[in-house]
Amino acid sequence: MEDYVFVPLSKGGGSRYATMLLSSNRTDVMKLCKSIFFPNGVSHYGKTEDMLFALGNFHNEQMGVTLEVNGKELPFNIGNYMKPFKLVVQKDDN
Repeated sequence: MEDYVFVPLSKGGGSRYATMLLSSNRTDVMKLCKSIFFPNGVSHYGKTEDMLFALGNFHNEQMGVTLEVNGKELPFNIGNYMKPFKLVVQKDDN
């Protein structure tokens, strides 16, 4: 598998801010990412059906359906990913 690379905003990449439930799983994350970076199934680089997709972490490693956290295997979801890395969760007051 090839490395993940940064795609600048001018070519459809860059940083985006999105709101997701902490219980969001891989399917939920992929669906949101595709809707942002491949509107109507197409981007600067081609069509979604012509590509393979995977989730990667900030260590440039592909992520599976589970996470190992403190020696325990947990299902991947946003909350399970963020907690061990002490990533900030912004709560909506609404």
